[in-house]
Amino acid sequence: MVYRNGDFLRYRGLSGGISRACYAKSEMISGYGYGPCGEGKGVASESSLVESDGCRMYYTVDVCSKFSYGRRAISSQADATKDESEVISEPELSDDEYIEEPNQNKLELSETEAELGENIASRKSEGFELFKAISAAPGLSIQTALDKWVEEGKYLGREEIALAIRNLWKRQLYGRALQLSKWLDSNKPLEFTERDYASRLNLIAKGRDIKEAESYVTKIPQSFRGEVIYRTLLANCVSGINVKKAEEVFNKMKDLGFPITSLTCNQLLLLYKRVDKKKIADVLLLMDKENIRPTLFTYTILIDSKGQSNDIDGMDQIVEKMKAQGIEPDVHMQAILAKHYISGGLKEKAEALLKEMEGGNLKEIRWACRALLPLYAALGKIDEVDRVWKVCESNPSRDECMAAIGAWGSLNKIDEAEAVFERMSKACKKLSSRHYSSLLNVYANHKMLTKGKDLIKRMADSCGCRIGPFTWDAIVKLYVEAGEVEKADSVLQKVTQQNQMKPMFCSYMAIMNEYAKRGDIHSAETMFHRIKQAGYVSRVVMFNVLMLAYINAKAPAYGMEERMRADNIFPNKNKGLAAQLAQVNAFRRTPVSDLLN
Repeated sequence: MVYRNGDFLRYRGLSGGISRACYAKSEMISGYGYGPCGEGKGVASESSLVESDGCRMYYTVDVCSKFSYGRRAISSQADATKDESEVISEPELSDDEYIEEPNQNKLELSETEAELGENIASRKSEGFELFKAISAAPGLSIQTALDKWVEEGKYLGREEIALAIRNLWKRQLYGRALQLSKWLDSNKPLEFTERDYASRLNLIAKGRDIKEAESYVTKIPQSFRGEVIYRTLLANCVSGINVKKAEEVFNKMKDLGFPITSLTCNQLLLLYKRVDKKKIADVLLLMDKENIRPTLFTYTILIDSKGQSNDIDGMDQIVEKMKAQGIEPDVHMQAILAKHYISGGLKEKAEALLKEMEGGNLKEIRWACRALLPLYAALGKIDEVDRVWKVCESNPSRDECMAAIGAWGSLNKIDEAEAVFERMSKACKKLSSRHYSSLLNVYANHKMLTKGKDLIKRMADSCGCRIGPFTWDAIVKLYVEAGEVEKADSVLQKVTQQNQMKPMFCSYMAIMNEYAKRGDIHSAETMFHRIKQAGYVSRVVMFNVLMLAYINAKAPAYGMEERMRADNIFPNKNKGLAAQLAQVNAFRRTPVSDLLN
């Protein structure tokens, strides 16, 4: 049967099965491990609790998720003409980390250069002042603050606005950023472009929900309702792991005639890597059909997916195919490979790769230290962690310090972790809550409740340190690991009531998992409801944990399969889920029930 382009994924990839025999058409697909004889070696549904709700839509491959290195999300406004590693990767963000006020010190320049430099510095300063004015205004008085800004004759250009919005993003002040966007739309100090509408769409999706974002798309003038708008919407659907909506948006883009690019395909790969690895092959077949060359980022996703499925041979095959096409792995990909080698018990292979990552002189590639520290720690190599840290020690960056804190913590070297934190604290004028959280997580992992509480008090006393989702997650983990689940639950309830920002998905799941272990069905069901109430889409892992509560309580779960199907989760596609469902089935037949009947 022949399908027109717009219907390919609708009929063959995203809503149904596909003949595995077709995969022979693509060398890349057959190499990925899917062939006529089976679904690929070691394919398993992902149950990671890694959450993607950072404060801006960006993507950083999770090099060492269990070593606290990196997190996931997706660039919503990436330029398809740029190198994808640049487009989709940005620095990690925190609860309270904004651009420092511009430095006014300048070197001696030519008259023209000096004038240009003064102009740029002035705009940066104005943008920073605008951000401070908006963040300091009472919740519903932002419009007043902006009106006052204009009345005072202060300059309000695109660069100043962009800088202010970026800072609001980084502090997760989505509501304020959205109010700024609305004010700009109403007062028209500058002409809106498609990317301005996309920025506002992004804010609505992050600060509100996908449904409201969809509604906003219909209000955007038709002439500006282009690919960037729908790509932004797609990215937010993927970030929220809303499979059904992501597939609808993708097919809508096809119907509107937008070109299929590696960027959009990579977003689908990211989605299926997390929810249904079997569908990865469907996307690869589409890329093959549309002659879309896989990028380094595409291969990174595929390698990480294979590694998560414990298919080390398949992972290595993808690397070989990638090299055959002239694409060499970067340090980022090497770190992902090393992480999976370690998880797979191939420590010698991981060590060899880490030495390759270092190159001849680690001082010349300092940016690799951040990845090397947690990886050497995972190998239990105390001397290697010490050696890499000594490269950074004379002038460490904050990210290097946090990597070292996590590495020392995982090696049970609490004193060394604390020493690095104190060094960072003295060297930096202002620490964000993310920096505090690096040590707080160490205390949580070692059940050091008293030290954790003292650090929280210190963080609260720190001038201007804003506490947000990442810190809440560390506090929740601290109490959970100490066995004080009710206290952790209480913390989460308070922050939900008092703050505009929603807690991270993994914070809810950490508590729900403890209730499930106890067989506390009522508390687990309550947490399940609160997760959905917070705006998170139902996921397989939520039902995994919920049914664990019923299993441990030795109680039947009436209507569980119907609940799953209502949330677009189908147990027949997941062996683990189906097995759990059979255990909680109130009407299942057992030898005892047969005797009684």
